[in-house]
Amino acid sequence: MKENLKKIILDQKNRNMQNVLTAVSYVNSISEESIMDKSRIRPLVDARRFCYVLIREIYGYPYQTISKFFDKNHATIIHQLEVHKTLMKYDKHYGNNYIQIKNTLIDDDGFNSESILMKEKTYYLKKVEEINSKLMGNDKN
Repeated sequence: MKENLKKIILDQKNRNMQNVLTAVSYVNSISEESIMDKSRIRPLVDARRFCYVLIREIYGYPYQTISKFFDKNHATIIHQLEVHKTLMKYDKHYGNNYIQIKNTLIDDDGFNSESILMKEKTYYLKKVEEINSKLMGNDKN
């Protein structure tokens, strides 16, 4: 019974961390696989850092839990949280990107893959309407 409860809690933590990873991936147009990769390219490192920070801020998970999910050492997570504080002070683009991701996660609807798909669907339906409207306008001329 105790083991089942531990498994349920761990599964929920993994789902929560996966949701953060998905949001960061979506907002930055970077695949989840690329974020999880060991690449040291700046946009990928920033995306991973966003994940660490948001998981820590929103869910309060310990460094060890975050590090296991991302297959990193817990000291890496601590270091990246410190780097995040510095970048928030001095890098406006980084700060704006972070705020956009955070707002995606904590909007009124909450965040999940379904809400992202619905937002995308709405966006593309509007685009189709705009294109149809332009085509119809061009046909009349």
